[in-house]
Amino acid sequence: GYDVAVGGGYGADAHIGRVLREKVRAEEAPALVIHMLEAWLMQRSVPTETFAAFANRHDVATLQTLLMPTGNAA
Repeated sequence: GYDVAVGGGYGADAHIGRVLREKVRAEEAPALVIHMLEAWLMQRSVPTETFAAFANRHDVATLQTLLMPTGNAA
């Protein structure tokens, strides 16, 4: 299984990503990632906002609400 972490950065913006969900079964991971990316595309502030910038802009609880399929928050 996997722990799903988002955000983080490198260089001048270096910091560690934050865990959104733990113990994701391998067979569930692809669908979860697709859902997260589709949610980001619909909710980013501007078309050029990266996923990392989006994730860093929100706290973990908000990201779980915005990105996790219903009933699958950590």
